[in-house]
Amino acid sequence: AGGTFTVSNPALEPQRAETVEAGGSGAWGALGWEAAVYRIAVDDEVDFDPATFTYRNIGRSLHTGVETTARWTAAVVQPFLSYAFSRVIAREGEDSGGQLKNVPRHLLRAGIAASLPAGLRGEVVASRMFGRYADDANRFPLEDGVLLDLRLERDFGPLTARLDVLNAAGVHNDAIGFTLPDFSGGEAPYVYPGPRRAVRFGVAYRP
Repeated sequence: AGGTFTVSNPALEPQRAETVEAGGSGAWGALGWEAAVYRIAVDDEVDFDPATFTYRNIGRSLHTGVETTARWTAAVVQPFLSYAFSRVIAREGEDSGGQLKNVPRHLLRAGIAASLPAGLRGEVVASRMFGRYADDANRFPLEDGVLLDLRLERDFGPLTARLDVLNAAGVHNDAIGFTLPDFSGGEAPYVYPGPRRAVRFGVAYRP
């Protein structure tokens, strides 16, 4: 028969956070490195509720993590490797201590950047995420695959033209997920798949 529903939430409170970060960078010969650690305590964290199509406050959470990168800079072909560890947990409620939904616990990237003929620069990056879930209780893991991204760019004076091919191998992966109540009184996972392959073109201007 039709009907209406409200997507605004007048009871929504601002999200607040206390953040501590530290980092460093350096080089051992041709090997350059960067590292950072952080801790973020969030109160009244805002999240989207797919059951009501509104944003709501989900309570308090704690974000802690480490990000590292290493790159070899001595040759025309420059390999690099990065790793990020992210522990994002609720600090209260029945799901306290579990990884919050859609946030990967581990993110690993490896790639090669190279200077090519005709002033072109190319980059190949393989990435893999681990430890993602569609729910805060961590009952429904999301599917992750090794994604291969390609980039080709060239400078034209102050302009830089860039062409990206994302997920060039067409690997299936879950982009985001969430859960909704089912008819038996439990929960059922719903997942948005990531694009099997995507092409993106952009131009940047630097005066």
